[in-house]
Amino acid sequence: MKHIRTIIVDDEPAACARLAKLLAMDPEVEVVGEARNGQEAVDAVNKFRPDLLFLDVQMPQMNGLEAVGKIRGPPALRRFRHRARSVCAESLRCERRGLPAEAL
Repeated sequence: MKHIRTIIVDDEPAACARLAKLLAMDPEVEVVGEARNGQEAVDAVNKFRPDLLFLDVQMPQMNGLEAVGKIRGPPALRRFRHRARSVCAESLRCERRGLPAEAL
């Protein structure tokens, strides 16, 4: 079975741990790396070439949107860059309403 290679990027260790725990419940997902800031995210993507990237927006040193701009990748990633702001905004709206992540 092919796994969905995933990287988690968040400057809050508890948030990374919680997401990693949730992802571990899915046998098709493999967390191949974690990062704590935007520069580490760029480095991890270049090293691991993930299929999926969970990226926090507000982080020290380099925020998530700046990191996305520095990541070089296939067309799917380039399309993601254009949608990143709207997805982040919708995620924040769900969080403020107390909706689960699955609501996205």
